[in-house]
Amino acid sequence: MQKDLQQISDYWREVYSNNIGEYRPFKLSTDFKRFASIFSLGRSYLYIVNLHNFKLEYISDSVEQFVNKNGREIELQDLLKTVLPQELEHIHLKGKVISNFYTRYLNKSEVLQYKNLFSYRMEDKSGNILTMLYQAIPLSVHKSGSPEHVLCIQTDVSHLKVTSTTDVSFLHLD
Repeated sequence: MQKDLQQISDYWREVYSNNIGEYRPFKLSTDFKRFASIFSLGRSYLYIVNLHNFKLEYISDSVEQFVNKNGREIELQDLLKTVLPQELEHIHLKGKVISNFYTRYLNKSEVLQYKNLFSYRMEDKSGNILTMLYQAIPLSVHKSGSPEHVLCIQTDVSHLKVTSTTDVSFLHLD
């Protein structure tokens, strides 16, 4: 499993980090946090990841409902470790589809106009298997055309009786 996690991380670094030469923090407002959680379909947490170094610039306190770790100490790898082992290859392939869409298919001017979403299964801190809806919305674009800051919202949709699929969806935001 550790090898699979490393493979996913290495791919993300290759596709995104190598295209973003310098670290620039994202400025986050209180209203932004509120609006980002208003439309949740269930228990959720959200974070903003800087694709230059894959550091979490913000993570909601609600992550502690899912991960047995203090929210201020959580790194992206900690979130990946919650993914069920049989889902890791699917996550890796979904990541490739997503990166190709944003970095090869879209023009730089179109990157902020789309969000991507997919489902996956994870094990929460209590040992419960949950079906999660992952949504990612680029917030800024580097001059190279690669997404730089991305808002990720992960929502427990188990109560909707949906299952994890291999599909990735892209929704135009306008």
